[in-house]
Amino acid sequence: MRAFRIAPQVPRIHSALLSAALLASIALGDAPQARAQDLSQPSAARGPAAKPLAFEVASIKLTPSEFGGSRAFAPSSGNNLSLQGMSLRQLVQLAFTLPSDLVSGGPGWVDGTRYDVEARAEGKASQQQRLEMLKTLLAERFRFTFHYESKEASTYVLTAGKSRSKMRARKPGDSGEPSGIRDTGSLHYVCRDTSMAWFARFLESTVLSRPVADKTGLSGSYDFDLNWKPDDNQFKGRFAGSREAENDLPDLFTALKDVGLRLETVKTVVQFLRIDHAEKPSEN
Repeated sequence: MRAFRIAPQVPRIHSALLSAALLASIALGDAPQARAQDLSQPSAARGPAAKPLAFEVASIKLTPSEFGGSRAFAPSSGNNLSLQGMSLRQLVQLAFTLPSDLVSGGPGWVDGTRYDVEARAEGKASQQQRLEMLKTLLAERFRFTFHYESKEASTYVLTAGKSRSKMRARKPGDSGEPSGIRDTGSLHYVCRDTSMAWFARFLESTVLSRPVADKTGLSGSYDFDLNWKPDDNQFKGRFAGSREAENDLPDLFTALKDVGLRLETVKTVVQFLRIDHAEKPSEN
C-alpha cells in the first residue's frame, strides 16, 4: 500500500476527514469554509483578531533518518495531532490547507529537514481547531512569518452530481474500515469515513495541486471507492509515461461522476503564501 505524496512527500492521512492530506490538507469534515474561495481573504483581513488557539502540550523532534515516509494522524473524536516525517513546507501546507504550488519561499532547509510533532489540546478540539493550533505552533516554535500574494489561477469546484450517489453515508456506531483515504494499488483508491471537505483537500493537495472548493452541500462522512487513470499532470506527474497508467480506466472527472460527484474548472484570483522567515525549533 503506497502512501500519498506531496512535494516532495505528502503526508499519509489517517483521519475522519483531511485527510487525508495532504498530504494532503487533515477530517476537517467540520470545516468546509476553509476552501479555495476563501484564500482571497487571509484570516488577518476577515475581522478583529482573536486570541490564537494553542495546544496545551507539544513536542517537536527531528525525524529519525531511518524513517523514510511522512504521516499525519488527527482522529475526529480526539484532541491530539500526530505528525511524522514532515518538512516545514509540509507543515505549512497542512496548517493552511494549501497545495504545494501555493506555498513558496522559506529557508534552505524548508524541504530537507523533517520533523515529528506530537501535540494535544486541552479538552475537546475539532480537527479544524487543531489546524489553527498548528499555525500557532509554527509561529511560536519555528518563528514562522509569511505574507500572501495574489495571482489568477485555474481552480476546481467539487459539487454533487445529478445522478444517484453511490457513496454510503457513515452513521454513528457504524462499523467498518478505519477512516482515511488509501491507495490500495492498481490505481484503486479507498475512501472511508471521509467528509467532502476532506476529500476536496485530498484532491487539492495530492492529486491536482490546485485549489478545490467543496460546494457539494453534503455533510457527514462517506464510504466510496474510486478507480481512474491519472493524466500526466496529476499526482505531480508521478504516473506520466508509466505502465501503471496504461489501462482502460476512466479519467478522474468520469470516475467522480460515476459515484455521484462532479468536478469543474473555474478561473479565480487566489492567494499564495510566501514564507518570509523561519527558524529551526529547539527539540523537546
